[in-house]
Amino acid sequence: MHCFCKAEWTMNPSETLGMTFTDIDPEDRRKHCDQWFINYSLQHAMIIGTSVIVVLINVIICFIFELISRLEKHHTSNDETRSQF
Repeated sequence: MHCFCKAEWTMNPSETLGMTFTDIDPEDRRKHCDQWFINYSLQHAMIIGTSVIVVLINVIICFIFELISRLEKHHTSNDETRSQF
């Protein structure tokens, strides 16, 4: 379904989501491309979401390391910088 629904989505997004496949099976009223779109959107949301989470964790960790290194008693700023790393 991915190849078909993605090609249809690229050509005409508004009609793809409501499409049924009654030409092949007159009894089949399911909207297969609707489910494909949900899965496709969730997949991309997970990829973007994990990237955002990694960036946020990196920012938080750097902030925590700076706070911790300030609590230590360093004689020079170079010692404090080394402690952060």
